[in-house]
Amino acid sequence: VRSWLQELLPTDASKRCSDLKLLYLRRHRVYYRRKVAEDFISRADVIDACLASCHVPFVLDGRPETRYRGRGAIDGSLFLPRRERRARAAPAVASIGSESALA
Repeated sequence: VRSWLQELLPTDASKRCSDLKLLYLRRHRVYYRRKVAEDFISRADVIDACLASCHVPFVLDGRPETRYRGRGAIDGSLFLPRRERRARAAPAVASIGSESALA
């Protein structure tokens, strides 16, 4: 997925995705806290946030978690009720697919 994003995203992805917010769970000692990835500092930061936001433990790459901004991270919707997952996913998908984000 990382190589696919590196190939797809433009060099100014952090600027184009300035309004994008991605939900992820960040490891804090022995438990996870829900966080929102935003205010991206570089294209690599956007890619790392995307990977953190979609990392399903052991499924995506065989690892229990990925790293984002120095901490372990996993998909932020994993432990949400189904109804809340659908409501939170719609804005992110709309932002990623918009012409202003990727064109």
